[in-house]
Amino acid sequence: MFPDVAEALDGVDVLVDYTSHAVALANTNAAVERGVGAVIGSSGLAAEQFAAIDATARAAHVGVIASGNFSLTAAVAQMAALLAAR
Repeated sequence: MFPDVAEALDGVDVLVDYTSHAVALANTNAAVERGVGAVIGSSGLAAEQFAAIDATARAAHVGVIASGNFSLTAAVAQMAALLAAR
């Protein structure tokens, strides 16, 4: 257990964040500042927050993937909707 995400990043290649929009930005920034890539699975971030993450990640040359509602249920629902649309 770690008191915060920043302390848990030593030796980590990628942070996968499925917390909440309230902390996802801070968690992602902590990772990027340490050269750790990130996958954001939380939803609820605003366009301005994604733009800020993009700018920070590009400046640090660190990869970030943002995919809100990134879950099996969401993926299955999306696929079902695509099939139903045919």
